[in-house]
Amino acid sequence: MNIVVCVKQTPEAGRGELDRFSGTVKRTEGRQVINPFDLYAMEAALRLQEQDPSTRIIAVSMGPESAGSVLRDCIALGADTGYLVTDPSFAGSDVRGTAHVLARAICVIGQLEHIQIDAVFCGAKTIDGGTSMLGPELATILGYPRVTYALQCSFNDGSFTVEKEDDRGNRIYSVGTPCLLTFTKASFPVRYPAISRILEAESAQLPVLSTVDLDAVSCGTQEDTQSWRKYAGLNGSALHVEDVRYRKLEKKSQIIEDPDPARAVAELSQILYSKNIL
Repeated sequence: MNIVVCVKQTPEAGRGELDRFSGTVKRTEGRQVINPFDLYAMEAALRLQEQDPSTRIIAVSMGPESAGSVLRDCIALGADTGYLVTDPSFAGSDVRGTAHVLARAICVIGQLEHIQIDAVFCGAKTIDGGTSMLGPELATILGYPRVTYALQCSFNDGSFTVEKEDDRGNRIYSVGTPCLLTFTKASFPVRYPAISRILEAESAQLPVLSTVDLDAVSCGTQEDTQSWRKYAGLNGSALHVEDVRYRKLEKKSQIIEDPDPARAVAELSQILYSKNIL
């Protein structure tokens, strides 16, 4: 089985900044880490690989050259290889543009590796965007059935059994291949990389796919080959940010010291009602 895991380089939680002119996240400043939800997707793929050692895991990241660090993190965890999808023309892509570029890249990777992609795993959302739409958008472009907010999955007799988080409880789905699954936080922990794998990842060669590389491989019809580019980058975005305005947050606290719990709760309720919170 061949699994592509899409991972993203994101600013460390709570430390992201926006460029005031483009409205995009600054990805060259501060500490950049692998998106936490993508780690759940990687862990799900690694657990399948433990059950079937022939499973091949290919990590893919779209971003600047610095995004190669998250691919090395994936290789250190157990991925077989990592593809960096990078080009100046991709900068500023919105969800739709990112999905079109990744869909094209996944198709090209299948051609270059001479394999059939059986599944694409993604994080349910990213901590710098949080739209939760990349997975569904990517599945639509690829033409894959999808299950979102998966907690865990297993693979038997040519199909995945997926436990999905639902607002009314968890549900179990069965989905054939090829398919796309997005993962949210599961009950099991994400593993740490072994020292030997970290050293191996540091020297690993990361294949790079640019616009030229994505166009050079025959993948789909001629129309498909050309259409993905019009969605990439700021120019392909359906929405454009005109300005970013920051506001100063003032932290205030108030302590209710009434020893009577009933009166304390009543006072708290009045405060919350006065601020239109309740």
